[in-house]
Amino acid sequence: MRALSLVLVMVFVGVFFACDSAGEGAPEDVAVQFFHHYMNAEWDEAKEIGTEETAELIQFIALMTSGMSKEEWRQEAQMPNPDQVSVVSSEVTNDTALVTLDVAGDQEVLPLVRVDGKWLVSLEKDDIDKDM
Repeated sequence: MRALSLVLVMVFVGVFFACDSAGEGAPEDVAVQFFHHYMNAEWDEAKEIGTEETAELIQFIALMTSGMSKEEWRQEAQMPNPDQVSVVSSEVTNDTALVTLDVAGDQEVLPLVRVDGKWLVSLEKDDIDKDM
C-alpha cells in the first residue's frame, strides 16, 4: 500500500510540473512547447505562448488549414514526429532569447521575448515563411 501511495504522489508531482502555466519556465521549454503545438495543429495552445503578432500569424494559419485534419496538416507541412525536437542552443540577453531547435535534423531558430515575466515566442511573417 505504501508503494502505491508513493507512486500516486510521484504521478501527481509529475502532472503538476508538466502543467506549467503558459509561457512560464525557461525559454527553451517554451520554444519546444510552441513547436510541439505548431506541429500538432494545436493552434489555441500555440497562440497562448506567443506574442500578439505571433497569435495573429497562428490564427491565419489556423484559418488556412481549417478544413484539414491534424494528420493532413502534418503531412501537408511535412512535419516530423514531435519526439524529434530537441534544443541545440539558446542565447538569452535580458528580455530576449533565441532558441535553436533540432527538428528531425533541421535547425529552426525561434525568437522569444519576456513579457510580464513570461517567455513568449515572437514570430513575424518572415519567420513563418522561411523557417516553418
